[in-house]
Amino acid sequence: MSNSLNFLAFDLGAESGRAILGRLADGRLSLTEAHRFPNGAVRVPGEAGQYSLHWDTLHLWNQVGQGIAAAAREGPLAGIGVDTWGVDFGLLNRHGRLIGNPYHYRDGRTDGMLEEAFRRVPRAEIFAQTGIQFLQINSLYQLLSMAASGAPELAEAETFLPMPSLFSYWLSGRAACEFSIATTTQCYNPRLDRWATPLLESMGIPPGIFPEIVPTGTVLGPLQACLAEELGIHPVLIIAPACHDTGSAVAAVPAAGRDFAWISSGTWSVMGAELSEPVITPHSLAYDFTNEGGAGHTFRFCKNIMGGAGRTPFLRRMDRDGGGRQPVLLCHRRGRQRIPEAGRYARADPGVLPAHRTRNSERERGAGPLHPGRNRVEVPAAAGAAGGDVGPPAGTDPHRRRRDAEPPAITIHSRCNRPHRDHRPG
Repeated sequence: MSNSLNFLAFDLGAESGRAILGRLADGRLSLTEAHRFPNGAVRVPGEAGQYSLHWDTLHLWNQVGQGIAAAAREGPLAGIGVDTWGVDFGLLNRHGRLIGNPYHYRDGRTDGMLEEAFRRVPRAEIFAQTGIQFLQINSLYQLLSMAASGAPELAEAETFLPMPSLFSYWLSGRAACEFSIATTTQCYNPRLDRWATPLLESMGIPPGIFPEIVPTGTVLGPLQACLAEELGIHPVLIIAPACHDTGSAVAAVPAAGRDFAWISSGTWSVMGAELSEPVITPHSLAYDFTNEGGAGHTFRFCKNIMGGAGRTPFLRRMDRDGGGRQPVLLCHRRGRQRIPEAGRYARADPGVLPAHRTRNSERERGAGPLHPGRNRVEVPAAAGAAGGDVGPPAGTDPHRRRRDAEPPAITIHSRCNRPHRDHRPG
């Protein structure tokens, strides 16, 4: 396979991360899982006995290194890309060093920030500038909480980087934000294709900390020499994929044309359609739809589907208690009857799903974080949206996506001894 190319994709989710090695040869892409590792929130005690929630970012970074080393043993790598969940971020100081440990989107610091934001800027105006639904976990409200409290970290910050951009920065040395992940922050204006500077200024957030926005597929640069030497590999290009994991998931839907809808299910589920323009109208605002960026400068007009968030802490607690997972089957048998045990277990792990956040889920519009992304189901549906005030036309940007051509067949290799599957459209 002298003419084959090996690419390594990191997909980091709220519960786990994985490194997938893709080998492209003779028009076929084969996928093999090179490395997998757990992820989750870390509770840290603070003032007055209050806990804050963070990501174990250095653990994730260490696992990225292990994934690269494992994949490189299969042959030279041509490129590496990273996608993650949305909304969370790291701040760098003027020396390019990480300020503190990035917060988990479920941390309580954003309580009350939606109301504070609407006090500063009307709700309709925020949506008009961003096209993103109102979730208090969004980067905009995380930053607002820092601005409102006078957080010294924000005053010291020189650069804002969403989580995939942070890992790509450590890999390549270039601080940049790919289009799809920029849109999830609710700090980006899709009509102007740039950061929403007037909105940020009205919120008291310094707009100068936001980096350049680059298209999906941008080559950020080679792997830093010190890392290549440490890992014992040849130079490899660091590439920005659709850095929001749902953006990459939808890009992989085996569909041709535009007449389709999609469902992406992970910790949460999302359903929507892939459009060439955002839909920013009174109706999309009223029905709480969102416009997230996708590969090729497309827009995912979609809505979050609540339901699976309590599953993981529930199962973890069941395992710790030694009771096995029979209550999960019991839930199916009892149908709609209330099962106290399920509620108790789901609320019992505040490190993953704090009880007060569960009670406040209605105030969060009943939607989850913007990071589903592993399983994809194609659903026949019309992808178009009628009428209204929309963003700029797609134009002739070569980075913009087309669904005209048939995608290549994809062979998925699993360690679970399942038959290999060919994925082809239709």
